[in-house]
Amino acid sequence: MFAVADHAFGVAANMDGIDQIAISAYIRYFSVPAGDTLEAVACRVSETERTSVYVVDVYSGDRRIASFEGVGFKIGVLGTKG
Repeated sequence: MFAVADHAFGVAANMDGIDQIAISAYIRYFSVPAGDTLEAVACRVSETERTSVYVVDVYSGDRRIASFEGVGFKIGVLGTKG
């Protein structure tokens, strides 16, 4: 579950064309998956010039089984002071 959530975070955080790396990640597990398929939905909830915060919910069918929070650091932003 962590790998799926982390991957969704990475894809979402890098979609705007500015490279980001994770500087923090946290996951809460609610239950075990009901089957073999997982779906992760990422949403940006905060952003500054140098960082962004994403929440990723992981689903097994219609049931949310985990919630992930990742903080990204924008390494592609040049010429700014942090």
